[in-house]
Amino acid sequence: MGACTSCNTASASIIVSAGPDTLHACFMVCLKLDLYHSKYANMPITYSVKPCPPGKGYVDNTYGEGTVFNGFNAMGKPEKSVVTEVVPLEKVVMTSADGAATMSHTMTALPGGKCRLELEMKCLFAGGFNAHAAMQVNTMKHFIEANVGPICNDAPPIGRQSGKITESFKAAPTTKPTAFCGNCGKANSKDAFCGGCGAPNGGAATGGDPPREGF
Repeated sequence: MGACTSCNTASASIIVSAGPDTLHACFMVCLKLDLYHSKYANMPITYSVKPCPPGKGYVDNTYGEGTVFNGFNAMGKPEKSVVTEVVPLEKVVMTSADGAATMSHTMTALPGGKCRLELEMKCLFAGGFNAHAAMQVNTMKHFIEANVGPICNDAPPIGRQSGKITESFKAAPTTKPTAFCGNCGKANSKDAFCGGCGAPNGGAATGGDPPREGF
């Protein structure tokens, strides 16, 4: 019999709405694990950071593929995460030092300056942690919405940077066509209106706070 994929995967997503810099702030919070993890995590870890190899950095010549984060969990055991993939303003993937666990954050720009933030964790028996994943994206949402200003002051968005962001990051698109509803995050169909909330497909949100997904 084949392996149970769902048994080893936990995932959750949520809509973050913090104004025009939402996508940028989401990306920075996911990339800078040492700076932000202890501020939003359900089980916070204080990490130190070892910069990525020269030429790999997207921000401060520190954060990019090959960046290493070291810390200790609540039980005093060492934790080590390595950035293995970065797609500016779209995706950050980190893998444990032994390769047994992978954590991916994916960001999708939505109309109205909103962002769909998705978390996926893969490791043995991760399927039992879907509730934890949902709690995690929920706390990330509220942290980002409450702190979008300081986050962007630390690493300014495109057009407001002060030389700390590399050319490869500057070249990344800040918006792109989206396959998700800007009001509730449900995947768009060919219908004129969203099947989840009734908002016009591909249009602006209908107003109000979108529902929290999975929490």
